Formats: sequence, structure tokens, C-alpha cells
Amino acid sequence: MAIRADKMGQSWLLPPAVSDLIPVDHICYLVIAIVSGIDVSGVEQKYRSGPGNPAYSRRMLLRLVIMASVDAVWSSRKIAKLAHESAAKRF
Repeated sequence: MAIRADKMGQSWLLPPAVSDLIPVDHICYLVIAIVSGIDVSGVEQKYRSGPGNPAYSRRMLLRLVIMASVDAVWSSRKIAKLAHESAAKRF
């Protein structure tokens, strides 16, 4: 019987788009559609200019918090961990 070689660290020929890793019926697409319809211009205007690094997009943060709440994750540290590990949260 042949055993396949362990290929940890093998790179892909082309890097995939994050959306290629998410099924088409995933709930993140619904969250994106809902958050796209919300007007956050008033909040974003507050962060347009100022010293230091630019702030994250309010839409992106809102999508991330909603997606975490769908999975019943409320801790900011756990949300940050999900954002690094889950393709749906990164999308």
C-alpha cells in the first residue's frame, strides 16, 4: 500500500481569492448585503482626518461584529482571533 507524502508548507501556484474559499450559500454574503445598505457616512466623517494611523472602515468592523455575533462570539479577543483564522471573517 502506498502512503502519500506529507506536504505541509506546500505553496499554491496562484494565491486564491478569499471569496474562493467560502461557499456561495454562506451567511457572510447576507451580512455584506445588509451592511451595504446602512448609511455610516456620519460616523466615518468623524474619522476622516487626524493624526496617527487611519481608522478601520466602520462597515468592515460592523460586518465583523455581526458575523461574530452569528457565531455567538462576544469577546473582542476571540473576534480578533476569528478574523485571523476564518476566511469568512476576513472576507
